[in-house]
Amino acid sequence: ILRSYEGHTSSACAVRWSCEGTRLFSSSDDRTVRIWDLSTGNALGVRNGHSDYVRALEPSPSQSDIFLSGGYDKALNLWDARETKCVMNMNHGSAVEAILFLPNENLIASAGGNFINIWDLKAGKALKNFSNHQKTITCLALDSTKTRILSGGLDSFVKFYSLDSFKVTSGKIFKSPVISLAVSNDGSQYSVGTSDCSLTIMKKLEKQISTERIPEGLARNTKLFNERGKTAKPDVEDTFVESAPKVITNQWDISLKKFRYQKALDDVLKNGSHLNTYAVLEELSKRRGLEIALKGRMEGELMPIMSYLAKNLNSFEFSHFLVNVALVFIEIYKHVLMRSKLCKKKFMELYTKVQQVISNQIALKKMVGSMNMMMASASSIHLKESS
Repeated sequence: ILRSYEGHTSSACAVRWSCEGTRLFSSSDDRTVRIWDLSTGNALGVRNGHSDYVRALEPSPSQSDIFLSGGYDKALNLWDARETKCVMNMNHGSAVEAILFLPNENLIASAGGNFINIWDLKAGKALKNFSNHQKTITCLALDSTKTRILSGGLDSFVKFYSLDSFKVTSGKIFKSPVISLAVSNDGSQYSVGTSDCSLTIMKKLEKQISTERIPEGLARNTKLFNERGKTAKPDVEDTFVESAPKVITNQWDISLKKFRYQKALDDVLKNGSHLNTYAVLEELSKRRGLEIALKGRMEGELMPIMSYLAKNLNSFEFSHFLVNVALVFIEIYKHVLMRSKLCKKKFMELYTKVQQVISNQIALKKMVGSMNMMMASASSIHLKESS
């Protein structure tokens, strides 16, 4: 250990180097921000400007005395290390999780809740607010070209935004909520830390900018523009690439891509096979969208779901998962369907089948346990006889 710094009375949540490399800034759950001298290990100052945990911290990349802090009190504070009080206070509107200086240092980005604010430090006001995550945004980063922002959130997405329009240009979904991310110095890769203890390194694909010159008077996105070069003959050295066959996409797959979970389930129940329906239910469960697809239905819309579950619960290959789906369904509608004249009979049939399948599974586990004991006993007797 080169040096240890003590002073915070609660968890130190963020620590950053100053741009000149001679000082450290730290923030803590003790609601303070501290400035440390690297050479002596002493605290050069304690800044009290928050009334809740301070989880976000960011120094200016060019001015060694300037830094930002963000807290769970929704406050976004601009500090000058030469001053004892914050020089500017802004309200993000939600607990601040991450802060970022943009290439134009008069602009900064703050993230908290499921939205990002872009601030003008000269005016002290928000210029832009945009939201493209379904859950809390936990981290921000700037790519090496300084033309795009990256954001990661608890909805398991990493999204890329253009700094020109602040619109999403691309995105990537991970298996678990995203907690942290960073971009390599050359910009070719980015790393993502997720809540399942994984660290993933991804190759960042840059958009290729077309250098083809458009003939004069030929506008983009017209038939002539899209068919240009269609009659051109290949050279001897050219490689011929055949077009991939067109894949016919089912209606429920289209609905899933558009996150229309209820419609996806309705479509596959109406037009899909048993295996199609099972696959859609599995996909909904993976996306944590099963309850969304089942909730909020009228009585007539419940009959196809109950019929499918009642018919396939006894299938040994699928029963374990379908029992869990049925239990979710029963928990949502048990009070409604017991009073329904239309659905009560079907509901009781489904409920009875679920109880029967669960009893069979328990009995099967007991039988397997007994067989294991018998096999172990027979094995021990055989070893004694052989010795």
